[in-house]
Amino acid sequence: MAHKPVADALALLDRGFERLAIIRGSMDKAIAEQLALLASTVIDSWLPADQLGQPQSWGGMTVWEAAGDPEPVPSIDTEPEREIFRVRAALLEGTGKTDGILYRRLAALLLKRRVFHPIRFAVSYMTLIEPKLKLDRDDVYEAVASAYLDRLAGHHFTSWPARAEAAVKAILSIPGATTPAHVARPPQTVATGLWAMPLSKGLEAWIKARTPSASAVTEATRSVSRFITLLGDMTLADITRPHVTEFRDLIADVPPRSTPTKLAASGLTLRAAIEAYRDVRQAWKDSGRKDAEPEQLAPGTVKKDVGALSQILSVIVEESGTGVNVAEGILIHGYSKKKSRQKKPRLSLTPAMMQKLFDSPLFTGCAGRTPAKRHRAGRYIFQDELYWAFLFGVMSGPRLREIGQIALSDVHSSDMRRTYGDEYEGHCTFVHITGTGAGQSTKTETSERFVVIHDRLIELGFDDYVARCRAAGKTTLFDFNGRSAASFVKTLSNRLKRYIDEAVQDD
Repeated sequence: MAHKPVADALALLDRGFERLAIIRGSMDKAIAEQLALLASTVIDSWLPADQLGQPQSWGGMTVWEAAGDPEPVPSIDTEPEREIFRVRAALLEGTGKTDGILYRRLAALLLKRRVFHPIRFAVSYMTLIEPKLKLDRDDVYEAVASAYLDRLAGHHFTSWPARAEAAVKAILSIPGATTPAHVARPPQTVATGLWAMPLSKGLEAWIKARTPSASAVTEATRSVSRFITLLGDMTLADITRPHVTEFRDLIADVPPRSTPTKLAASGLTLRAAIEAYRDVRQAWKDSGRKDAEPEQLAPGTVKKDVGALSQILSVIVEESGTGVNVAEGILIHGYSKKKSRQKKPRLSLTPAMMQKLFDSPLFTGCAGRTPAKRHRAGRYIFQDELYWAFLFGVMSGPRLREIGQIALSDVHSSDMRRTYGDEYEGHCTFVHITGTGAGQSTKTETSERFVVIHDRLIELGFDDYVARCRAAGKTTLFDFNGRSAASFVKTLSNRLKRYIDEAVQDD
């Protein structure tokens, strides 16, 4: 409960920035405006006391800054250095091209020195954007001020020309300041108990507490590995909301189809690869070209990486009974459950596509078993996982994981008369999905159920296929070379997608 006001205030600050981005038209403009306000607050503090208290205009409103303490804000200490800073700002800031490029170095310096109360005027501007944000408690204000400076210092400007910062790097230095991406952030708390664990151990604690599926473990491990690579194996108590938003923004710009092996071969770190790809995307924007925009990681993938952090922290909150899940409710840019708002929505196959699929060589006769021959007309029909998975999908719609993990011991036959009474006759084949066998899992505890095999699939030879598998000494309905549930689901998914691309539509 003691941490809740701080957590609520940090969430409101994030919401304030998002609102300001909508008002100004982009997050770049919102951050640049706040950096200019911050710099103005610092520069004004260098003036003689009798010149303070002048009206200023911010966002279409006039704000009168109270005279207050005439002491300069601890930042740039000597007048010659201040004058150099003013000249550099006149050259680089306010042009509309690289706004923020120098001022965010100032924000990094203030954050490093933990200069919070002297910049209250700039920080409190966010209460105008988000009225629910209250800064009347010292602990709340300091947490918000720290997060405010962290957000300004660490923001990645997509609107700057490609390699703009590298071009003027020699004149960006401020005495005592560090590069914004590597600002030394002080610990949030004195960590005790579970919160004293590093993130890598937090992953282990989550796996032990939740016993997630193999695919969930794979995704969470990937997320934690990326976080550690980019930001370090931080103590759980030291992970702040700005850390998570920085991680989100970095992950969104990971080069498509990059793997640790490819990165190692290239000699680049993950952060360097991200920065290089950001330059590629920015160069495309600056060129005004009409060809396809360079790919960006799908918002759904970014959500999985951030969501994994949230799940780990959620377990620590529950187990310890203290602390705040700072990764909860993080906004993922471009992500929406509504298909109308998705950049590339996943749609069901249309009736015409379905007809094309079941008229294709997989079901009417193909040239051979290899992937290249499966969509070419011929005299063979192979009743394997590719054949049956499409039929299962259209007849009963089980999840792909459930299709791939079916064991032969899960397939049963019921005498209808003995089971349901004399008014029924014949036999019914069904699959009992439990998720309890080796390598098996279900989405939820209530997903255990019986899936009846449609009569048409029996006519096509499903019972005969099962009998052949049992006679051959097999234990699973389909053969996959994967070592885990995650790998066999991926294998099956890729096979299905490749066939649809070739035989139906490449979309």
